[in-house]
Amino acid sequence: MTNLRLSLSQHRRLRALLLRCDDLFDTNPTLRALFNDPRLRIWRLGLPDADSLRSRIDLLISYLSEKRNREGEESLILLLWTLAERYDPSDERHDQLLALASEFAYGVRVSLPPNNSNDAQLERRIRDSNAMLDLTAWIARLDVIKAQVCRISVTLGDQASFGTGFLFGPACVITNYHVVERVIRGQIPPTNVRLLFDYYLLEDGVTPHSGQSYALHPEEWLLDASPYSSIDRQINPATDPQLDELDYALLRVDGEPGHAAVARLRAGRLVEEPRGWIRIPDTEPTWIAGGPLLIVQHPDGKELKLAFDTDAVIGLNGNGTRVRYRTNTEPGSSGSPCFDANWNLVALHHSGDPNFAPLYHPTYNQGIPFAAIRNLLDQRCKLIL
Repeated sequence: MTNLRLSLSQHRRLRALLLRCDDLFDTNPTLRALFNDPRLRIWRLGLPDADSLRSRIDLLISYLSEKRNREGEESLILLLWTLAERYDPSDERHDQLLALASEFAYGVRVSLPPNNSNDAQLERRIRDSNAMLDLTAWIARLDVIKAQVCRISVTLGDQASFGTGFLFGPACVITNYHVVERVIRGQIPPTNVRLLFDYYLLEDGVTPHSGQSYALHPEEWLLDASPYSSIDRQINPATDPQLDELDYALLRVDGEPGHAAVARLRAGRLVEEPRGWIRIPDTEPTWIAGGPLLIVQHPDGKELKLAFDTDAVIGLNGNGTRVRYRTNTEPGSSGSPCFDANWNLVALHHSGDPNFAPLYHPTYNQGIPFAAIRNLLDQRCKLIL
């Protein structure tokens, strides 16, 4: 992540919001007392003095604008979080401070829905990011996607590792580079890779459907690949991954599962339709902090599951190569498709919070935005695949 540099608009909004927190900035001693907070203490000795509230805030913003602590956290973001905690959640300044902190941290502007005191209805629209969905169409779309996601197994002797992938074309599956890294490096033969479609529990919730297994193409099995970044393993990265470090691999299947017939329920009766594949959207999604995110996955190599969170999206990194969210995953979920609430493909899931310190609770999972993948495939003239 790069140092926080405010646009003119952001600077004005920050200044206006801090001026509304005048009870915490009204004197120089009050300001210094605020910086007794452990998150802010390292900057306390350098705080500028001023003879007015406006000058105090202007000098403070200038002083903190590009400062970080040892963990790489931005001083202005920490200030906003600290200020938010000083106000009760019923105070609108609490939400405004958190919203601006989220925008600075993740590059996503949060729109707070207005409350209309003249509305006599007891029903309220609480969060704009939680849209009302057409239930029949939503379930039908999930039924289609269910057949297009596969479990990927890579075996070596009596050991097996698992990932998830999904059809990108009639004979093309995308997954994470790290799922098949040892195969790409020649340490495991491609014949040891199996792609299992239709592996899910039947309606009794106990019996697994046997599924349909495919192998990789015996010759041209790797169509394109982009490795992960060493930055993905860093707890507080100071920079962003490169634009060609997107942790994906395009695999050519032996056969065309995308054209294979599968049974689907249509208007109360079973019909056979082509399996199909998930298409890259032509437009970049609008990432909204706190928006929903759904992941269709094979956690731990088990039957197909759907994980969703309606308060999921945290935000993008600086160059749009990573997006963080709160939706749950497990080992084996790597390579899963991530969708918005309307089943638009938005990201390729690839990793989680790398902090494994004792008693630490993970705070995010992470994916590769498909806008970045599409751009790289386009540069490499691979979109036709």
